[in-house]
Amino acid sequence: MTSRSIAGVAGELGLSASTLRRWVAAGLVDIDESGVPTERGAAQARVVQRLRDRGYTLEHIRNASDRGVLASSHLEALTGSEQRWTIGQAAREV
Repeated sequence: MTSRSIAGVAGELGLSASTLRRWVAAGLVDIDESGVPTERGAAQARVVQRLRDRGYTLEHIRNASDRGVLASSHLEALTGSEQRWTIGQAAREV
């Protein structure tokens, strides 16, 4: 994994760093021990961004996340990988 930062991931997504920090604080984006978004966190941010673009509030997204219905962020993380996945492998990973 390349070195990442909040500002770097935010820039890749076309977001401000403060927006991404707000999503991290809301528990919607995973970070590592140094406060940097993980690969999964970057995927989660892409999902949050899409949902926000469709008009969902952070509260709606957080509630869906708490209920475990945002599994798409796990699938999103798989798509950025160089590895090829069988359906069974992807199901186990997700």
